[in-house]
Amino acid sequence: MEKYRFWFSKRFFVGILAFIGEMNIFALKANLNIAILDMTTAKEIDMGNSTITQSPEFNWDSKTKGFVLGVSDFGLLLSPIGGYLAMRFGGSTVLSISNLIISILTILTPLIIRFSFHLFIVDRIIEGITQGFRFVSFAELWSQWSPNRDRSKLMALTLTGLYAGPAIVYPIFGIVTHKYGWPATFYFSGGLSLLWSAIWIPLVPNSPESDRWISKEELSYIQRDPKQSRPKNMKAMWKSMMLSKPVYALGLVEMLHTYGYTVTVVCLPMYIQDLTGNKIDKVGIYSAIPTTINILTMPLTGYVLDYLKNTNLMTTTQMHKLFTCGALGSGGILLLVMAYLPYNFTIVMTCLILLKLAVSMIEVVCNLNVLALAPKCSSVLSSFMALFYMLGSASGPLVVAFIVTDHSPSQWNLSFIAFAVILCTGAVFYLIFGSGETQPWAFSTDEESKKCDQWQKDLSNTQTT
Repeated sequence: MEKYRFWFSKRFFVGILAFIGEMNIFALKANLNIAILDMTTAKEIDMGNSTITQSPEFNWDSKTKGFVLGVSDFGLLLSPIGGYLAMRFGGSTVLSISNLIISILTILTPLIIRFSFHLFIVDRIIEGITQGFRFVSFAELWSQWSPNRDRSKLMALTLTGLYAGPAIVYPIFGIVTHKYGWPATFYFSGGLSLLWSAIWIPLVPNSPESDRWISKEELSYIQRDPKQSRPKNMKAMWKSMMLSKPVYALGLVEMLHTYGYTVTVVCLPMYIQDLTGNKIDKVGIYSAIPTTINILTMPLTGYVLDYLKNTNLMTTTQMHKLFTCGALGSGGILLLVMAYLPYNFTIVMTCLILLKLAVSMIEVVCNLNVLALAPKCSSVLSSFMALFYMLGSASGPLVVAFIVTDHSPSQWNLSFIAFAVILCTGAVFYLIFGSGETQPWAFSTDEESKKCDQWQKDLSNTQTT
């Protein structure tokens, strides 16, 4: 009966809207990935009896392209502010306001970039700030909306939007850019984002207690979860959090995962164009292939994690280490295969599909690990994780741009080899220091004392027995 109720529950409806919201987040970040190909590529115009070559609208070299693609992620440095705001005013509130800001800036992007390159950089940084605020807002939202038994499924459903995004967005952006020019890509993505806001804002409050449409049975089901109070001394909590080994183990995985996500998504169109020479519309279609499979595998990962947790087959720490280390190690092997085997389109696409599968598993576990380590202050921890996210996301395009200067296969292979070594190193580090247990600094002092007293009482009862 509970399974039946889940599919018709308000929390599942919120999950569907969050899934679309994550697709929207990807679209607003990735519109430049496709548009930049049209913005910086010379075009051949058929004049009937002759063909003329039109110079690109923007003459950017590879380093400038890498900087432009990665600069928005520097805005994530302010994500801790977003974490505080989400905890103070609610995840849905911060998410809604941030989405409205980035939607308007996206629609204005063609006007801004043609007016001033420096103003365009400021625009991208502001968009990065709002992206960071939305990133941490989802953690706060699910800390309120998801009961522990359904948390993995709901989190995986939400994150699937990031991977459904490339499968749907890249082909559409490729066609829109090819037919109507690069400005249409920004108008299209910004307009859809505003439409999503019009649905989300009135229907999704900060918590189920504030929802006037949720059933009493579902509200009771969510409220039956063990509740934990927030730490009262935020300064002490920040200090303890920033000295925590499990936090840095998770941060390293977050950075590696984001680097891999960026390289395989942001730089993927450029890689395929370099090796196949296809036109922009076909590049968009090919770029979507590796991510399509994740639409199914990410929810499946969530169901498997919930099954293992609810049947007590594995501890949370064991589950997280198994999935994370396995994904990092297999990702490193796939990168080496791509680097050392002779180029073949089928082999490359197969490896990219499997690599995206590994990356998607890490995405689910990283977000669940945040909620596991600090259930009631997840937005704060998530905002700290955003700094690692920023390092991985911003460094991805920059590293590729500095290694792949003449777009040769050997240079792409070198970037894959370097990343493979880093992935395997990260797997070893997380295996040693990673954890899935709630940390002591994530509780208030009173609750931590109660937990300690209860632990000693249970121990005393055991010894008496």
